[in-house]
Amino acid sequence: MTGRITRMIPLALLIASFCALAGQPAGRVHAQTCSNTIRDSKQGIVGCVQLHAGLVIAHVKSNGTQTFDVDLRTQDPAGKPLSQDPSAYKTYYQLYSVDGRVDGSAAVMLKTDDTYYLGVNAASGPYEFSFEQPAPLTVSPVNQTAFTGKAQQVTPVFRLPAGPMTVTVQSDSFSLRLWLYQIDDLGGGAVPPAAQPDASKGTLVDVTGGAPSRGSVGVVIPSDGLYLFYVFPGGVGSLAWNVSIQ
Repeated sequence: MTGRITRMIPLALLIASFCALAGQPAGRVHAQTCSNTIRDSKQGIVGCVQLHAGLVIAHVKSNGTQTFDVDLRTQDPAGKPLSQDPSAYKTYYQLYSVDGRVDGSAAVMLKTDDTYYLGVNAASGPYEFSFEQPAPLTVSPVNQTAFTGKAQQVTPVFRLPAGPMTVTVQSDSFSLRLWLYQIDDLGGGAVPPAAQPDASKGTLVDVTGGAPSRGSVGVVIPSDGLYLFYVFPGGVGSLAWNVSIQ
């Protein structure tokens, strides 16, 4: 009896190990180490996060005083691990490229469910990232449609009725970009300008050339529901901004 048990234990372990590996998609073998919150101070590939296709909001605080340049990227299955070769990525999404301290948020639309790695190209101090993917059942909308802020920021979620509206935004910055995102159960999406309904990036305002930067654009809200703005001023100035929709 003892001999039979000795032979069965390695077989059971082998089967369990095979099942565990088989349940992990290609390129996700390190998924168990991923977290929605990443804290560090070094450069390179730092941590990872499991994200679904659709809208993702990256909140960040950084105490550095110099350039802070960070992106999200996925592993190229045919390449070396990103930890060995940071250029071996399949997809790439820029989050921040700013100077000095950071306390803000950025929004990007991801194309696929995957393990996303944080690529820190430049940092001069400790930083902290947290990621969220808003959905109708996980957000608490505010009762307002006008907002003020500073630097890169994602506004609180608010409600809009379907139909034509006008978005107005201004900043004392050298350049200014603005997106309006819809939140739904399928990952959400960018609302394009009414004059360019097929715009690939969905950017409502994209102006550059001198301060102050301002824009006003018509949009057609596709359905009654939840929305948010992503405001991205750049260049010189305080980077203060205000945006409204009516």
